[in-house]
Amino acid sequence: MPAHSMGFAIESEDQFMEYLDLVVRTGEQTDTSFGRKFSLVFSNGEEIIALMDEDHEVFHVNFHHRKGMVSPVGIYEVDTNEEGELTGLTFGSMRPEEETNPESGVYPFVFQTGDMEVLEAFQQSETRNVELSAFAHQVRCFATEEEFDQKQDPEVPLSAESLVPLGIFNDEVNDVLAPTILLNGVITDAQLLKNELSQAEYWQLTVQTVGGAYVVFAALDRVTEGEPVVGGIASVEAWLTGRFV
Repeated sequence: MPAHSMGFAIESEDQFMEYLDLVVRTGEQTDTSFGRKFSLVFSNGEEIIALMDEDHEVFHVNFHHRKGMVSPVGIYEVDTNEEGELTGLTFGSMRPEEETNPESGVYPFVFQTGDMEVLEAFQQSETRNVELSAFAHQVRCFATEEEFDQKQDPEVPLSAESLVPLGIFNDEVNDVLAPTILLNGVITDAQLLKNELSQAEYWQLTVQTVGGAYVVFAALDRVTEGEPVVGGIASVEAWLTGRFV
């Protein structure tokens, strides 16, 4: 989903391998304790990260966007798989109120990161600046707050500026964590960007909500209702990625 949301045309495994090859051949390389990290940043800020182990095998690929919004995040847990290996899922608290308590933020949430070298050095709870980018699965746009309110479920109405950290809730069926959020807020900026490789256009929206602003990236076909306009309300289901800065 993040790839599609910023214009990368990946419709097959062969296309994915072409992008991966491009990142490994031309991306910036960083030596880490687990091997090497490759990062390729494109002209509008789109980023692909590939992590390669000491056996020269790629074990993690992450998509991000460098035009995300930087916020202080209290980091209090990192996720590992059954083998004890890092997954990149990171548990945070938005804008902690207490310097010594990273869990004292406005709300908890989960984001995905390719910065495994940061997570490997993680020893205890701490507050870090994180560049957060939201990749839309769906965007619904409303011209006014009144129109937004009219479309709300009367049994579970949400505020025009609200955020539900969907990813922190396991369910009994799937028992899976995911870096997903439901974001409602005021659109303060709306721009069409073009991916330099695919030439596909996509939206970059700045959405002001509780706890701050998020930058949302959305493929044109992800806008399923209305049109993004400054001053309007956006309701966004998104996948959240982060880069430590």
